[in-house]
Amino acid sequence: MTHSNSILRHLAACALVALSGTGCSHAIKYNLDTVGVARGSRLASTLDVETLADQRAKVPQNRIALQSPQSTTVNGVDMCVNSEKRYDEGTVARQVSTMIQSHLEKRGRFQQVLLDQKQATDYHLTGTLKSFYGAQEQSGPAKVGAMFGAIGAIATANLKSPGVIRIELTELKLLRKDGSVVAQLPDISEVVKDDLPVDAYCAMIYFTVDEHLRTAVDKLSQAVEREVEQAIAKPAATTASR
Repeated sequence: MTHSNSILRHLAACALVALSGTGCSHAIKYNLDTVGVARGSRLASTLDVETLADQRAKVPQNRIALQSPQSTTVNGVDMCVNSEKRYDEGTVARQVSTMIQSHLEKRGRFQQVLLDQKQATDYHLTGTLKSFYGAQEQSGPAKVGAMFGAIGAIATANLKSPGVIRIELTELKLLRKDGSVVAQLPDISEVVKDDLPVDAYCAMIYFTVDEHLRTAVDKLSQAVEREVEQAIAKPAATTASR
C-alpha cells in the first residue's frame, strides 16, 4: 500500500468514526521510502538520538494545538488544528525523536542509530521540541462532500485551504559518549504559510504536519552527519574546544 493510499484509507475511516461523535487518533510518522540515502562514505561511528525535551507549553503560539480540539474557532473562523488530544498523551516529543532516529538510520551514513541509548554509541544528539503545530481554515466544500460519507471524503481529498505549519527544533547539541560537546547545531525551523490539503474531519492537518517534519528532520540529519564527519577528521581536543 502506498503512503497516499494509506492516507485515503485513514480519511475514510475518520468519516466512519465521526458518525459516533468521536475522532481519529494519530501517530506521528511519514513515509521513510521518500528519504534518500545520504551521499558520502559510511561513517565509522554510531549515533544515539535522545528524546527531545518538550518545551512547547512555554510558547504562546502553540496553545491552539495544545489546548483546542482539532475542530475549533479562532477569531470567528472555523479552523482545523493538530490537536494534542489526538496524540497519545505525553508522547509527541518521543514520537518526533523516533522519526529523527528512523530518518538518520534510513539515510545510512552511520553504522547504527539508536534511541535513548547514549552509553551504547560514539555520539549522541540532544535538543528541544519548541513547536509542532499546524492550523488551517476549514473547507465548506469538504464538509459538503462529507455528507456522502466515506465516498465523499475520498472524492474531496484534493481540496486545499489557507493554513500554517510551524516546526521548531532548538538547543541541538552533538556530544561524545563522555559528554564533551562536539558541536552546537543551528536551530531547525520549518515554517510554511500556504494552501494546505484539507478534509471535513480535520484529519489531513496531522498528515501535513508530519510531511513538513520530514523536511525539518532531513535538514537536521545533514547537519549531524556533517559535524560527525568533521569530528572524525579532527583531533578530539580541537572539537572539544568548539
